[in-house]
Amino acid sequence: MNNRSEYITNRAMGKVISLFLVTLMLFGMVMVPHPVYGASRNYIKISQNGGFYAAPGDKEHPIEVTVKNNDAQTTHTVTVKLNGRQGQFTVKTKPMNVTLAPNEETKMSFAVDISKTLGNATYTLVVEAEENGETVGSSNMRVSLTATNGTYDGLGINYALDNPEGLVAGQINSLRFEFYNRGSVRMQDVSAEISLPEGITVNNSSATANLGYLSVGDRKNAIFPLKVDDSVKNTNHPIKLSVKAKVAKGDGWEDRTFEDTFYISAIGGNGGAATKNLVISNVSAAQTVQPEKDFTLSFTVRNNGSTAAKQLKIEADIPEGLLNKTTATFVENSLAAGESKSYKVTLMATDESKDATYPIKLSVSSLEDETASQVMQYTSVYVKADANSASVKTPRLMVDTYDYGGGYVKAGDEFPLTIGLMNTAGKDLSNVKVTVSGGDVFVPVGNSNAFFVDSIKAKGHYNKVVHLRANAGTEQATAAMTVSMEYEDSAGNAYTAEDTISIPLVQDTRLEVGDVAAPYECYVGSQGSTSVEFYNMGKTTLNNLRVTAEGNFDTMESNSYYVGNMSSGSTDDFSFSFIPREVGSMEGKIIFTYEDVSGQERTVEKEFVFEAMEMPEWDDPGMEPMPEEPESAVPWKVIIAVGVVAAVAGIVLFRRHRKKKMHQQLEMEDE
Repeated sequence: MNNRSEYITNRAMGKVISLFLVTLMLFGMVMVPHPVYGASRNYIKISQNGGFYAAPGDKEHPIEVTVKNNDAQTTHTVTVKLNGRQGQFTVKTKPMNVTLAPNEETKMSFAVDISKTLGNATYTLVVEAEENGETVGSSNMRVSLTATNGTYDGLGINYALDNPEGLVAGQINSLRFEFYNRGSVRMQDVSAEISLPEGITVNNSSATANLGYLSVGDRKNAIFPLKVDDSVKNTNHPIKLSVKAKVAKGDGWEDRTFEDTFYISAIGGNGGAATKNLVISNVSAAQTVQPEKDFTLSFTVRNNGSTAAKQLKIEADIPEGLLNKTTATFVENSLAAGESKSYKVTLMATDESKDATYPIKLSVSSLEDETASQVMQYTSVYVKADANSASVKTPRLMVDTYDYGGGYVKAGDEFPLTIGLMNTAGKDLSNVKVTVSGGDVFVPVGNSNAFFVDSIKAKGHYNKVVHLRANAGTEQATAAMTVSMEYEDSAGNAYTAEDTISIPLVQDTRLEVGDVAAPYECYVGSQGSTSVEFYNMGKTTLNNLRVTAEGNFDTMESNSYYVGNMSSGSTDDFSFSFIPREVGSMEGKIIFTYEDVSGQERTVEKEFVFEAMEMPEWDDPGMEPMPEEPESAVPWKVIIAVGVVAAVAGIVLFRRHRKKKMHQQLEMEDE
């Protein structure tokens, strides 16, 4: 009986197992889908540009993407959408429609609200492009959340002006700052303080605003009424903002300071800070002069302001018919507050035949500020012709013109000096020897400091070019040069004459840039940083120095640095963060822009190349990688669960069937 019972039992079990396997096969044929592959036409390429980093609790965090039509033949109209994650990332931007021509691309931005309960991890979201209900492109977007001990304190700052073009000179301007608690902890005792550049002040108010509490997601405003002087330059001005607060940490509070610098333009100003308070006075010259006789023009420049005026150009504009025998242009590095300086120019009238009045313009201008107004003063002299001028006893040879190739000469440079000699007499002059003496400042190059001329006709003119080099060690100033002349008249009488010319000498700028430091790591999509040192190796100040970085990378913060005026011999450094866009060479350059002492803008560039690598994979509980292929219609977890249920049901049926068979067998044995 036992053998028979065991046989029946084994036979029944075999039937049940067979039935169970058949059931699973049928279930698999019905429920288990074949792999579903993406659309065969994935002609829309989507890549992430920004929004890689955020904080828990951020509202409307922007995720920036580039959408490109890779189809080189056809224009496509697609719907682009960002898929959120329930309870974690809430998409605030609706799907957007865009029409793209072949190979055309466009940029889009999606706003998402991030749950404040999320931890420090990297999360993925999916952006899809659809056309006619078919997916034609998709890509994973990565957002890394930064938190410290489960919390994050961050402050967003924006500013606005009454006039969006900038601060208006001569008016009261309202500068409004908006402060946004973008962190996950509360702030208290929040105060904001601004620091202003020269010429901009807070009008009848405090430079500090108290904001009190800032709960998570709160926004508060602070308004500062700013008065801008008329003398302010029409350029960008740095306004520094410092925000102090206490942030919740554990059961207590911890001090935090948030700082930022905003570069805000000023408009309507006349500049003029260098010349506004300057006056020309004590102008003195002979009322009546005779031809070929020297006379002196003198004047004084005074600074009536409360600050020093720097880099000034003082000039006497000599009209035709008068010659300056000494320099008529002067350069002053600085004129202190209340200081006065006097200047003299030796002149001579050349026209012997007519009476005339000659106006002379005196001016003061700034070499630093092109917008500064020019200070001007006019005077005049009356030249009365000499009736006996035709029989001048002493023939005069003089320097009537000279040219050194521009408004100034740089120390250490070679330059051509063109000297124009004029015979003012009514007779020829011969055996002319001219000696140019520049002392230790100017030395001849490739020629002697003297030259010889056979003859210069009566009332004639002669030009000569000599090549000189300015001493590199000479301080910036207006340097004098003496021109000595020896000559004879037709009777063999010997004469001598001497003139002085002046040349403004400036020191060249020399900005040296060190090597760009290689980053510790450089991964695509991951933020890295680098820095570079720079030095002012020249002998003059670099004005309005600004440093920027650009290249095939993205940034999460400002990549520019306003240095201002960098004095001689000083050192500074510039650092910035970057996010490589693709694997391979990440090329860029750091650009230094400044103005030299003559007001000309100069640029120095430093190139760099870093190798960007693919981000390595790591196990992170917060990381939920997206599958390469679209998920099947029925998840495998469901399939496994159904299989387990089916197995349990089979075992129950098997036990019932076995019990029934054994009961029937016992009844048969009892009979």
